Amino acid sequence: MLPPSASAAVPLIGSNEAKPIRVAPVTETAPDKKVVIRTAAVSMVMPYAVYNGRLTHPDPVLRQFGGQYGMAYYRLMMQENLGLSADCSQWEDRVNATDLIIRPGDPESEMSVEMARDARRIHRQLQNTNIVNLWITRCRWYGVTAIGKAGWKKDPETGLLAPFDLYNIDPWRFKFGPNFEPFLLTDRSLSQGVPISPRSVFFARWGSSFTAYGESDLRDIYLSCWYTQNVTEMMLHSIEVFGRPIPWIEVGDSLQGPEFDAFEDDIALQYKYYVITRTPNAKTSTTFPNMGALANGAVGRSELEFIRYHAGLISRKILGTQQTQDKVGGSRALEDTRMEIAGDKTPPAAEMRDKVWTEGYLNDISAVNWGNQPRRLWPIMESTVADADSLTAGQIDALARVGDQLRMNQVSETWAIEMLIRSGFKEAKAERMVKSIVDSKTLSREPTKGEAPPVAKDAA
Repeated sequence: MLPPSASAAVPLIGSNEAKPIRVAPVTETAPDKKVVIRTAAVSMVMPYAVYNGRLTHPDPVLRQFGGQYGMAYYRLMMQENLGLSADCSQWEDRVNATDLIIRPGDPESEMSVEMARDARRIHRQLQNTNIVNLWITRCRWYGVTAIGKAGWKKDPETGLLAPFDLYNIDPWRFKFGPNFEPFLLTDRSLSQGVPISPRSVFFARWGSSFTAYGESDLRDIYLSCWYTQNVTEMMLHSIEVFGRPIPWIEVGDSLQGPEFDAFEDDIALQYKYYVITRTPNAKTSTTFPNMGALANGAVGRSELEFIRYHAGLISRKILGTQQTQDKVGGSRALEDTRMEIAGDKTPPAAEMRDKVWTEGYLNDISAVNWGNQPRRLWPIMESTVADADSLTAGQIDALARVGDQLRMNQVSETWAIEMLIRSGFKEAKAERMVKSIVDSKTLSREPTKGEAPPVAKDAA
């Protein structure tokens, strides 16, 4: 089914039938003809998605409400909703709390280990990597984000040619062609953009690889954010009007003319809001109907409950659970459980960030400096937990148990790796941990008579 806004764009094909355009696949092979470097699958571009040679943004929210802002509309949405911005920042901080480690593509190859060592030396010289990581993770809110690369020069320490200047570029300053080729919007080309030179920008995408613009998670919570913003205004207006005593004054029919006008002016000086009605009684009476609501704190309560409900929906979408941020009054275990649920959203995002660094930065360095080497040897980026607090209690217990069993030769290395994987560790990390335990056991063993003492690989 086509999106409702599909008819708004002018199709490339003259007929009314939606005929897809097939884009040729791209395949590259390494010089040794054994390793396939990249194979782009045949993609299908629907005619309504291309206008004037550029892909139109498929997001229905941006199509209907974005107008001239484009993806910047989601930026304005976060600026106007502090609760949403706080949830987004909390998720970003959790993802970026994991360390970035450059590892060899093949740990058994000395060449690959040396490549990774040189890449780490270059990465340590980069400035503002925290900002780069922040904008990589923000692709979840915009669908796609862009990181610019400049300052290519030869590193005197490693002798490698690499870019040393990384900076974020607002994603709404880009458009893409039918084959995902990027175009940068400039003052002289606001609608079409200008082509970008190779190896000058890399992109992080979230949600969808079918479109060059990715898919923003804010699209799903747009309605709740709209409700929250409008009901908040209603709540403030309700508190302003009904959050103070409002007199209901019944005035007798005998009070007329200038005498009544002077009476009303005197009331207006005392109260901002008031109600005056006529009564056949000669005596004037005054009551305050909203005093019960004031005493019970009911003014704005229904609006506040509505806002809390939708704020909870937003938190569940962004963090996976509604956060209480309260560990007192018997809610400590509940909050710990919710924090663990929220932590479950960290590994997929960290893996995405690793892929972006590997494909957008490390692969360019490898292609320029080690283009004659097999791709499997090129260094890769892989996140690691910053501290032990990020491990669950079960993982810590499993790690200690496996370590003891390995040192006493009660289990094999293969079974130890399997036990760690079942405890929630990634396979690569489980293999490294088991290997480090085995190496430490070998180094700590007393050599037998006539046997040379063991030497660590790094020392060799």
